[in-house]
Amino acid sequence: MPVIKKILNDDLAILKSQKNKLLNEVKTLSTAVSDIKEKQDRLVSGLDKLESEHKAYLRRLSDAFQEKVSSKTEQLKRREGDLVQKEGF
Repeated sequence: MPVIKKILNDDLAILKSQKNKLLNEVKTLSTAVSDIKEKQDRLVSGLDKLESEHKAYLRRLSDAFQEKVSSKTEQLKRREGDLVQKEGF
């Protein structure tokens, strides 16, 4: 009987050790998942901000081009009017 008890105690010690290792691995995994989630949230937030900045930049660029086109159109209309008066069309 003492031999069986020693074997059981040895097995119990091994199981406790494996349990502790497993708990540490679960803790490490939980921390990693939490870190990944936090980084994902920051990445999404950063991408949202970048998207907003990019849209604002494109809006300003579009407005500037529209202004140039309108200005050029007005210049061409004036030149057309000047040519029509000059040539007598």
